[in-house]
Amino acid sequence: MFVESNFFANFDTISACIHGFLGLIFSLILVPFGVFAYLAPDVYVEHTQINKVRLSAGEEISGSFILHNNDKAHISGLVQTISIIQKNTDGSTRIISRKDTPLDLSIAPKSTRDINYTFTIPSVINAGDYIFRIRPVLSGGGAGLGWEDRKITIEGDANTLLLLDDAVLLQGEESFELNFGPTFSFGEQPKVRFTIQKTAFDQIVEATPHVVVYERNKTEDIVQEYDDRRFAVITGDIIELDLPLIDIPGVYLAEIQLRDSADEHTILSETIAARWVVEGVSARILEVKIDHINFKKGENIVADINYVGSADGVSESGEIVITAELLDKKGNIIGSAAIDKNKNQVSGVVISRGQDSTMLTIPVTKSSSGETHLRVSLSSDGVELDAYEKIFAQEKNNKSLFFGGIILILLLLGLIVGFMKKQKYA
Repeated sequence: MFVESNFFANFDTISACIHGFLGLIFSLILVPFGVFAYLAPDVYVEHTQINKVRLSAGEEISGSFILHNNDKAHISGLVQTISIIQKNTDGSTRIISRKDTPLDLSIAPKSTRDINYTFTIPSVINAGDYIFRIRPVLSGGGAGLGWEDRKITIEGDANTLLLLDDAVLLQGEESFELNFGPTFSFGEQPKVRFTIQKTAFDQIVEATPHVVVYERNKTEDIVQEYDDRRFAVITGDIIELDLPLIDIPGVYLAEIQLRDSADEHTILSETIAARWVVEGVSARILEVKIDHINFKKGENIVADINYVGSADGVSESGEIVITAELLDKKGNIIGSAAIDKNKNQVSGVVISRGQDSTMLTIPVTKSSSGETHLRVSLSSDGVELDAYEKIFAQEKNNKSLFFGGIILILLLLGLIVGFMKKQKYA
């Protein structure tokens, strides 16, 4: 039996400085009942350029990298993640800061794109050596793709950032690693517990936890965002916080960060993230690939849809309708299709607890140029369980433009020559 897990949201906590292609092979979903592998798109970062490697707190980094699409499908809906990662003495790592930026592009198969970036070092950060990591992420499924690391050194004060050690997710009397993702019943209270490792100069600090809860991954919708109770902390204090009670089945990720109670914009601590599952029927689309982006009337678009059933590993859905729609830039539907469990293009499919994939052919009934939107949804009894959206921008045919320009120049030359001849014999 195969089920969805929490692995996708924690891709950048993996302790590794290996070249990015390892992130392309498989995104593994590890679960108490088994393991299945989802073959993520073969997309990776290479040739990361950075303008300087010795920096101060609050300073801006800029540079560029090359984004490779070695996959057979057009890829869009990517998010560029930049992380500042600290390597601990035991070999583990912690994310000190992270910035997510949607990449507004569609990259063709076997092609590359040059991407420029900027990133600001946190104003509150401990001096030392860090890993500067750039990694593309799928905005829908949250799967991390091939990354590249650079080493940077931050100069300044030695101990200005609070580190939250021994952090665990609590379920009653049991404790779990933050990325484990245990299943909670309706009304059951998830909590986090952590220890303050070091306060600035061992002084008492007035702190307020800032909590952001996402649906599944940081690249997805925010479910709740709030400030918790304020309290005074010092080195060695053990803090326990309640996380929100959520009654909608699915997977949730909570980020917790301590901020200055007197100034909410002043960050005092690193950010930790805890993940848990709420029981009940749910479904999730991991990734959708299409074979081409020629959205012309009469064409067929073949969509490769990867999806999983309920995250709790127990609940089974009834009949679920999988539908796909193509929309032009004005929102008009230019093609649609639906599919059942026997891969027939009809209306219903039963999704089990496991992972599956299917091919869906979408006939294009009206031509579209420029941006074209693809929307795939899973619904049951009229309730939408998940939706996956991508925007594809048709790339300009540079060869056609080139030859068209040559023809235009030749025509102009012909007109000029003809005019000069007329003037000569006038």
